[in-house]
Amino acid sequence: MKKSIVLEKTLVVHQDPAAIKPLFELLEIHGCAVTFAPDTEAAVLQPNLQQYRLIIVSDALRFIDLGGLLKRLREGLLTGGLPVLVITQGDPDSEQNVKLRLAGAAAVVSESVGFPEIASLAAQLIARQKEYRLDPVTGLVAGPFLDNVLERLCSRNTFSWYFLEIKLLSLKAINYQYGYDSGDEMMARLAEMLEAEIHLQGTETDFAGRLYGTRFCVVSRARNIDSLCRNIITKSGRVFRKFYTPFEWMKGHVTVEGGKKAGNYHLCDVVIAALQVPSGWDNNRAYLLDIADEVLMQIPKSKNKYLIVNP
Repeated sequence: MKKSIVLEKTLVVHQDPAAIKPLFELLEIHGCAVTFAPDTEAAVLQPNLQQYRLIIVSDALRFIDLGGLLKRLREGLLTGGLPVLVITQGDPDSEQNVKLRLAGAAAVVSESVGFPEIASLAAQLIARQKEYRLDPVTGLVAGPFLDNVLERLCSRNTFSWYFLEIKLLSLKAINYQYGYDSGDEMMARLAEMLEAEIHLQGTETDFAGRLYGTRFCVVSRARNIDSLCRNIITKSGRVFRKFYTPFEWMKGHVTVEGGKKAGNYHLCDVVIAALQVPSGWDNNRAYLLDIADEVLMQIPKSKNKYLIVNP
C-alpha cells in the first residue's frame, strides 16, 4: 500500500499575519500544515493544543500573556514537552533568552535572522520533538512521554477516565508474508483509525498511544465506552482487510510457504481491555498495566473481543 504523507501541524501566534506570511510558505515547504492564531487570549485557549507538533509565538503580543501561555503548555498533561519557538522583534539579550527558556520555550530566535533560518529551526524542533514524544512507526505518543502521562493520570487524576489497552494479534503473518514494511504500514493505519474514532466519540482531551510492540492504548472520557470498543473492533477489521488478498480474507488465514516460518496463520485482529479509572484513584501506571494484562487474558473466555471492568 502507498504510504500517505503526514503534514506536521504547526500553530503560529502573531500580531501581524501579513508580516509573517512568508514564514508560512517556508514552513509548508518543510512539510508543515500551518494554522494561524491572532493576538487574542481566546485563540490560545483551545483545549486541543496537543494536536500541534510545534507552536511558534511572537514576543510582541499585546493581548496574550506569553509567560502564562508557556507555563500552561509546560504544565499541561498532554502539552508538556511540546516545543515552543519564540520569535523576538529585537535581538534577545542573554537575560531575556534565559528567562524565556526557563519559562518553557524550546528556542528563542530574533526575527532579524530571516524567515528561512526560522523555518529551518522549526523543522529541527519538530524532528527533535517527534523523537521524544512520538512513536516513529505510528505517530502516536509513546515512550517516556506516554509513561509520564499515564503515571500522572493514575496518581493525580481529579476525574474519572477510561484506559483501553488494545492488543493487535497475528501481525507476524503480515511480516512473514509481505515484509516488515507492510506490518509497519498496518500499524500506522490502525493508529489513524484509533485517532479518528476517539475524535468522533471522545472528548478533545482523549488520545491514543503506542505502549510497545503490538500493544496500543486509548485514554478516553467518552460517555459510551461500550460503543467505542465495538467501533474500534469493527473498523480495525476494515483496516486489516486491505492488507490481504480476497482469497486470504475468504479463507480466514494466511499461508506462508517455505522455511521455518511456513504454516497457516490467523488474520490480524484486536482485543481490548477497558478499565474505568475512578477520580482520585491514587495508584500507578505499572499497576494499571498489570490489571489490563489480566483482563486481556480473560477475553478468550468471553463472547466478545473486549471486556470493560472497574479496577
